[in-house]
Amino acid sequence: MRQRSVMRDTIQMTIIQFILECLSLLFQAWMTRRVEAASVGSLALVGSFFQLAAMLAGGNAMLCASSFVSKELGKPHGCPGRILRYAITFCMMLALPVSAGILWYAEPLSRQFLQSEGMANTVRMMALILPLGGISTCFKGYFNAVCRVTVMACCDVTEFLLRTGIQTALLLWHGASSAQQVYTNLVYGMAAGTAFTAVTLSVLYFRSKHSKGTSSLSFWNYVRLAIPVAFGGCLTAFLSTANDALIPMTLRQFGDSTSRALQQFGTFEGIVIPVLFFPSTILCAMSGILIPEVARANAAGNRKRVQDFTERVIALTLIFAILIAEILLRFGGVIGDWMDGRTLSGKMIRILVPIVPMIYLEIVLEALIK
Repeated sequence: MRQRSVMRDTIQMTIIQFILECLSLLFQAWMTRRVEAASVGSLALVGSFFQLAAMLAGGNAMLCASSFVSKELGKPHGCPGRILRYAITFCMMLALPVSAGILWYAEPLSRQFLQSEGMANTVRMMALILPLGGISTCFKGYFNAVCRVTVMACCDVTEFLLRTGIQTALLLWHGASSAQQVYTNLVYGMAAGTAFTAVTLSVLYFRSKHSKGTSSLSFWNYVRLAIPVAFGGCLTAFLSTANDALIPMTLRQFGDSTSRALQQFGTFEGIVIPVLFFPSTILCAMSGILIPEVARANAAGNRKRVQDFTERVIALTLIFAILIAEILLRFGGVIGDWMDGRTLSGKMIRILVPIVPMIYLEIVLEALIK
């Protein structure tokens, strides 16, 4: 197993993620102008629901696979391939019942959570993607743990291009005549991206050489250790989804119509949040690399390396976050006006600037603690 260069991998992943984030921002701005902010708000609710369902179905699969495979690599004669099989089995134990439940209760979920009875078919299509998505995230965690960053980067790029390309092509083909059609386009894009990643990583895994050894964990020990990680991820996803659902509901209570509430929520989710999180690309890339790196150092008993990582990363994160906050405070209005031509987004950006350092620090601290 080659030694990982954290700096090299971070730079590589940062460049890739930076390009993807730029394209994503442009795509969000185009979508907001094309289908209006109200539809973007509805799409944000659909995406938030899918993220919660994926977390429940996968049990935080990427983090579990990445962490436990990394710990296995830190053992003298470990068997990371067996840990990956444990991860996939555990994921399927969660994904199949969750998918079946969503399929069964698609209409009530569509009516109560997404505020639209016509969303039931979209919810059903999402449910069918969940098991394949769980397998995909397990393989992502494995390749991240074994330092195959280039593989991860290529899959991320292709998955993004497939997802957004299909959504854009279908939107241009069918137009924005109905919200249901926009939602269906979203699901088709997600399905194509997920299927590509799952198939590609599966082929690459079975074609690679695997070290043979004795696993340090049994399957049920893996499950016992994975349950707290899965519960933490599911709780976070649930709170995030509940927050997204409450925002338009609260806006309606203060007198806004449903359309106006979704329009404001769409501006927040489609413009403000991507702008605030866009500079954190480097932190997200570094955090994904730090999780297996710190896990491997812990397994080897190298506490000094963990301490050095922690101190250095926290210091750099705070300096970076304060710099970005100053930029957003000075130019937030210009950025918001450029993104969607409205003053509301710029005002929201400037209001949220004080919490930017806390957001960025939380990204890194969460990775270190995990």
